Amino acid sequence: MAELTQNQNQAPEQGREPESLTDELAKVLPESRRFLSALPDRLLFVILFGLWCAMFHVYGNSTLGYVNTPSLFVWMNHVFTTSDGDSLGLYMPLIVLVLGYMKRGEILAIPFSRWWPALTLVAMGLALHSVGYVVQQTRISIIGFFVGLYGLTGMVWGWRWLAVTFFPFCLFVFCVPLATETERITLPLRLMATKITSVFCHAILGIDVIQQGTMIFDAKGQYQYDIAAACSGIKSLSATVAIALIGGFVSFKATWRRVLMFVLAFPLAVLGNVLRLSAIIVASEAFGQKAGEFVHDNSILSLLPYLPAIGGVALLLRLLAEPATNSGATAQPSISGVAERKAIPFLTLNRGAGGMLVAGIVVFAFATWFLQDFRSGQRLGTPGLRLSQEILKDPQGKAVGTNSVQMPDGISGFRAETEPLPRVMLDLLPPDTVYGQRRYVASDQFWIQSSVVLMGSDRSSIHKPQICLLGQGWKIDKEIPLKIRIEKPFPYELPIMRLEASKSFRMEDGRERRFSSVFLYWFVSGDQLTADHMDRQWWMARDLLTRGLLQRWAYVTYFAPCAPGLEQVTFERMKNFIIEAVPMYQEVHGPRLAMDHSAQEGQK
Repeated sequence: MAELTQNQNQAPEQGREPESLTDELAKVLPESRRFLSALPDRLLFVILFGLWCAMFHVYGNSTLGYVNTPSLFVWMNHVFTTSDGDSLGLYMPLIVLVLGYMKRGEILAIPFSRWWPALTLVAMGLALHSVGYVVQQTRISIIGFFVGLYGLTGMVWGWRWLAVTFFPFCLFVFCVPLATETERITLPLRLMATKITSVFCHAILGIDVIQQGTMIFDAKGQYQYDIAAACSGIKSLSATVAIALIGGFVSFKATWRRVLMFVLAFPLAVLGNVLRLSAIIVASEAFGQKAGEFVHDNSILSLLPYLPAIGGVALLLRLLAEPATNSGATAQPSISGVAERKAIPFLTLNRGAGGMLVAGIVVFAFATWFLQDFRSGQRLGTPGLRLSQEILKDPQGKAVGTNSVQMPDGISGFRAETEPLPRVMLDLLPPDTVYGQRRYVASDQFWIQSSVVLMGSDRSSIHKPQICLLGQGWKIDKEIPLKIRIEKPFPYELPIMRLEASKSFRMEDGRERRFSSVFLYWFVSGDQLTADHMDRQWWMARDLLTRGLLQRWAYVTYFAPCAPGLEQVTFERMKNFIIEAVPMYQEVHGPRLAMDHSAQEGQK
């Protein structure tokens, strides 16, 4: 009877249901406390971490455009919350903490010890931040912040800590906003996704759609979408890469498997964009434009691009699964290792902690002094273009500025027409940007659009125009650097970049007609001229580092459409126009050219 009673008492235990998710979550908090209580010198790290964050809060951001604040963290939050493509950075710190929690057993299995060589990582982070602060590249400062933070953890807990936590810290790269700087990567992917979607809809679904660049629309002109807006290229790409990296590093030990997971993330991102854009087109074709907009705007349906990412990563993890070891043990050390370590009071500081604390305070104080000294000594350069008092307006007629670049009011054979500034340009560029824009129309209706964008205190006013052309559906056929001889105030050569682009338009009668265009541009500061985007960026950084001078760069563009085959004729007309127009508003010129023999004879 006693034996029967014992078996009856054990039966419920053997048949007990597995613990629920709530029960598992209930364990997280006490286990986290045990994990943290086992870390030595927590007070030392908290002090150093606080000083590190305080420096980046007070002297973390030197740009004065979009967010008028010196705080690196406020700048990051602004970018993460306003740039949809960078929103992943808002959640990455939490993801890193979760991955660190998952490795808690492995972390507590290592011996802790202070490691002074990690101070080099802190110094590297400070150097990166100083460069980023000086040249107004806040993204470099973000990298410096996380490199230095990684070094601080190594100083307090040793090189073995750095080895174990290397991967989670690498994920902080997703906290660097790159949505506006990765067009060279995302634009080809978006163009590919648009092309695949167009072919899929036409060949498989029987929907007659037309692709132009990253735009896709139906043959009747009832709806039109841009894949950049519809599928958030960089957002889905960064999320897919992050999922693949996390899955690869958590599941695999072989380097080639992890690299393969990273590489395959790119086609998965394209597939996700194709899926969502196809869903939008199908909805628009079946139920009209509003249905397509619903699919585009719906928060649940916006998750469509991530289905191929999650499903593809899960499939790859299964296909690439590493063979089990002889022991069959692949899991991380369990939390039971935490219990083996004695809890350490928070206020406890081990021997030698005082020296490391003093060293950290001295380094941070020196860095803060340097940044403050630079900020107080920085000066804004003068523009290389003439400015005038002119009220600029947007397409709705609202005044958006009281001064502008002094564009010529008349050129021989052309009449000048004032154009409103595009709303998308005003919303995108910093508020202290200065503009100049005119359309010049000849008697034969040939026209040239002239536009100037002059930066203020934020260098992000200036960007590479090739990206805009491709995004608007223009296909760049030729890119030719050349020089135009300007005669006033004396002969010199003006460096320009000549782009020839083509695009198909659907006319009112339903037929498609192909047009070409010539696009010319160059950059000018207070004393420099170039048509090379990399030269401009390097010279700006050089002047800031060596002279404390923030040059006010401007980029000047001229655009004219033409029929295919007439690109050279159009360019010659534009060149003659520029030769006459540039001396009227540009005060910077190149080196004086030596007069040729015929010119010298003419002067005699």
